[in-house]
Amino acid sequence: MAFNTLELFQIWLNLPKKIKLVPPHFTMFWSEKIPKLNLQSGAVQISVIAGELNGQKSLAPPPDSWASQHESEIGIYLVKMRAGTEWGLPANKNPASRMLYFFNGKTLSIDSETISKSTGVHLNNQIESSLRSDDTEVEFLILQARAIGEPVVQHGPFVMNTKEEIVQTFADYQKTQFGGWPWGAPRYDSRRFRKRSDCETICKISKRKNRNSVINYSKY
Repeated sequence: MAFNTLELFQIWLNLPKKIKLVPPHFTMFWSEKIPKLNLQSGAVQISVIAGELNGQKSLAPPPDSWASQHESEIGIYLVKMRAGTEWGLPANKNPASRMLYFFNGKTLSIDSETISKSTGVHLNNQIESSLRSDDTEVEFLILQARAIGEPVVQHGPFVMNTKEEIVQTFADYQKTQFGGWPWGAPRYDSRRFRKRSDCETICKISKRKNRNSVINYSKY
């Protein structure tokens, strides 16, 4: 029996106060549509999920998302490097927080430091970082963004700016359940999804105001 392994990163992006209550929007980025960089004859492969890297821009982000704001400096890159490969992660033009999460492989060298699998590190985005895979292929995720610079009040899945807004958000949820399901029966694309004979599959997308935006990215 072959195993269908799934690796999933769920990345939550907060929204500035001015766009927290914009109309909801959902965009699916299928793997084959995501722009990719193949560097050093394929030794370095990069999926540009959000932002821009080495002149390669991502697909258009959802409207009114933090990624759609020019000043956000958002970058989400999935990088795979063959064993024994060295690559320089370019410096960013403007200051922003940058983090690398190493999730597949044995060890990864970053400048003069070596880290093991399942390790996250903060990088200085104003200087180039020298990345080197050792004796195994490696994969890592790079996240970058500028801080919004507003108060944060979080409870459960909700992120607002004040306690009063959180209370109102929960009241909205309890009253409407995020609008229910007004679109009729879900439709299934047989090229992407399959119904199991031993369970019922339900696709549910909530119609609601955006308190924060979510990027679900699957490699497969």
